[in-house]
Amino acid sequence: PVNDIAEKLIEMALHDPSVKVRRFATCNLGELCADQRVLVIDVLNHIAANTTDAATQRNAKIALAKAVRSRQ
Repeated sequence: PVNDIAEKLIEMALHDPSVKVRRFATCNLGELCADQRVLVIDVLNHIAANTTDAATQRNAKIALAKAVRSRQ
């Protein structure tokens, strides 16, 4: 189930045509459990570096901070 959620959120964050959906998915990626952290961190770094939407970039950075903190 967590893998399914992670896969769906990643797909939405990277490819959904709606900016609101991409923002939501990006923000929520930081909340996933520890076994998904490496993949999630890679995806969030990609989004933060490549998105042209300021809110999505902000959400990626916030989610990254959550993901990194939970790894410690």
